[in-house]
Amino acid sequence: MRWMIGLVILIGAMALGLATGYLGTPEFLGERFQADGPRFVALAAMGIVILMGVTMRRPALGEVLNAVVLWGGLALLLIIGYTYRYELMTVRDRVMSELFPGSVTQTLNGELVISRGSSHQFYLTAQVDGVPVEMLVDTGASHITLSYDDAKRAGFDPEKLYFGTPVSTANGMGFVSRVRLHELQIGDWHLSDVPAFVAQEDMLSTSLLGMSALNTFASWRVEGNQLILKAR
Repeated sequence: MRWMIGLVILIGAMALGLATGYLGTPEFLGERFQADGPRFVALAAMGIVILMGVTMRRPALGEVLNAVVLWGGLALLLIIGYTYRYELMTVRDRVMSELFPGSVTQTLNGELVISRGSSHQFYLTAQVDGVPVEMLVDTGASHITLSYDDAKRAGFDPEKLYFGTPVSTANGMGFVSRVRLHELQIGDWHLSDVPAFVAQEDMLSTSLLGMSALNTFASWRVEGNQLILKAR
């Protein structure tokens, strides 16, 4: 008998879902029904459960009270979760950044949170002219510097690059080519027409996000294993 009740509930829920999917179009009942449709389905499903339970057998008073406490408690948890959904999203982002070192999350107030990687440095994936590029956040670098290979992936022709600008690196002197990026994007933060360097071949293994990029933020700070960038 219980499986029959479950089957009826399932068929009823499917019918309601199809009905709201078809009838909830602007051409039929307008956008108001589309907004209220999910609540209607949820209430109808609860009504089916209650109706089937009452129809099949009369519940004892104790069972009714237990059901009220259980479902009332669940409803209260849902309301609390919905009320604090934005705070919970912030907690979720922080937890995800800890579970996945090197990941980048964005808080509700627009801050970018970068988790320290396994090498104890801060890495992130930026979009350089629409191409994903892994970059090392380097406060010792003055400019954004693409590795030779990343520059080629981003669309720069090596034949048109002029490596005539000398720079000092940890491995000694090197030469870079001046370029301009059409767009640099990290999360919702983006810059257009960005001056940058391209390193000679084999000079860099990873592209660098230097101070010229960090200085475009209103502020940046390190808290524990997280680098927090605040947009202007």
